[in-house]
Parts: sequence; structure tokens; C-alpha cells
Amino acid sequence: MTATPDHTITHSPTYCTCCHTSLNHEPVKGYRIRQVHDLPPIQIEVTEHKVEQKECPHCHSIQEAQFPSTVSHPVQYGPNIKRLIPYLTHYQCISLKRTKEFFQDCFGHSISEGTLVNHTQTFASQLQPFIKEVKEKILQSPIVHFDETGMRVENKTQWLHTASTPEVTLQHIHHKRGKEAMDAGGILPSFSGIA
Repeated sequence: MTATPDHTITHSPTYCTCCHTSLNHEPVKGYRIRQVHDLPPIQIEVTEHKVEQKECPHCHSIQEAQFPSTVSHPVQYGPNIKRLIPYLTHYQCISLKRTKEFFQDCFGHSISEGTLVNHTQTFASQLQPFIKEVKEKILQSPIVHFDETGMRVENKTQWLHTASTPEVTLQHIHHKRGKEAMDAGGILPSFSGIA
């Protein structure tokens, strides 16, 4: 149970079940509590940005405010949706088709596969400094576990290559197995410990 519920509904007894006397004006002697944990209705929230246009009283030129730098298109997705997309498609390993269905089923909103791919690629580019740190940690480890596992990507057999320590794991997909593919991960060629 949580000590800070979002909503509290009090249910009062209205009469005595033994003698049917009214309890409406009697003081409360105590409480028993039960809690229901649930999600609020999930819906996409739309924020409209308007820039005002005004006429200069002196020279009569029309001046316009600037949109925030994060609002660069007539219609776009906000940071929460942009973060949710790679979480669903990569961390939860949900296909693009099923991620589209998730948005339609849960939010009543149609999103294209192209948009899903674009947001994932943008997120991936933002991760490059972190990936560099992970590679450095792996290269500093005395022992690294390497593995390759076959998987289907766009109806073709590809290979998921991993390099891992107890603290971190780095994965990449390659169309081949073996040395060429492991080298493409950028760790094995520079690693001097026990593989």
C-alpha cells in the first residue's frame, strides 16, 4: 500500500445492520483501507503553439514571435513519444508492425513505420557517446564474453553479435558470422584480454 494515494473515496455506513438505526450523524470510530492500483486512461496530449503577429505602430511592419527551437514542424511528436518508440522497438523487441498497432490500440493514433524508424535512428545517433563509453569499459575488462546468435531481420538471416562483461553488453547485427563480423563490432580487434 502507498501512504500517498492520488484519490481517496470514503464509504460511510448509513444505518446499523443489526437494528436499522441511522448512522448519518455518528462520529467515525476508525477506518479499514483497501487500495486499487490502476493506470489512468492513456491518451495522446496535443499542445498547440501559436506565435503572435503584431504590427509595429511606428513603421507598420508585421513582426512575429519565434517558435521554440524544439517545435520545428507543423505537426510533430514530443519527447515522451520519441523516447517510447526505441523503448518498445529495441528494449522490448516489439516489431514495427506491432508498435504501430500498439499506438493505434492504446492511443487511438496512427503512426507510420517510417516515423518509427526515423525516431529510432535519431535516438541511436544520440547514443553514440554512450556506446563509445561502453566499448572503452569492455576493452578495459580482463575477460570479455563474445557470442553470435542467428536471427531474422527483414526476412533474411542475420547475426546478433555480443561482447559482454558482468557490467555491460554491446550488441550489433551483421549479415555474416565469424571474424569479419566480430571485427565490425569494433572491440575484438583491439581487445588484449581473455576472450
